Amino acid sequence: MKDHTESIQVDYDPALTSYEKLLEVFWKAHHPYSGGGWGGRQYLCALWYQTDEEKQMAIQSAKRLSEKSGSEVKTLIDKMTTWTNAEDYHQKYELRRNRELVKLLNMNDDELRESPLATRLNGFCGGRGGGMGGEAAMKVVNETDEVDQGKKEKMLKILEAGKGKRIITCG
Repeated sequence: MKDHTESIQVDYDPALTSYEKLLEVFWKAHHPYSGGGWGGRQYLCALWYQTDEEKQMAIQSAKRLSEKSGSEVKTLIDKMTTWTNAEDYHQKYELRRNRELVKLLNMNDDELRESPLATRLNGFCGGRGGGMGGEAAMKVVNETDEVDQGKKEKMLKILEAGKGKRIITCG
């Protein structure tokens, strides 16, 4: 894997959140002073922008972070030129470990990769956002239109059973 870096792509609606807010979350989600790269380019800490405006905002954000911390930000900031999806078994990894939820979603690999609900559930299964039994998880399931009411009720029971756990054991 000499020319690829493992990463995530974030699609967002600027009417709901700003690029600046995403940058704040990004800087907190990794160690920007190390640059990463342990094991080569595959694990490099990087931020890829798509527009000149995003480039300038990312550079300014990194500069402010450096000034505030007194440490140089070593995260690579570069233009995104191509994107290659990871293998399906890498997509929604935490969610896939919960076979009951995946079965209820009844999605093929492409649908699972692109689903907003699957993305949120993946985070909850990984212990983020309050975890599986947290209020945020319950709200996401209740408000989605990706599954019918019967599946929502089953999902809520699975999530409640997983409250306080990082993940439910595969079954």
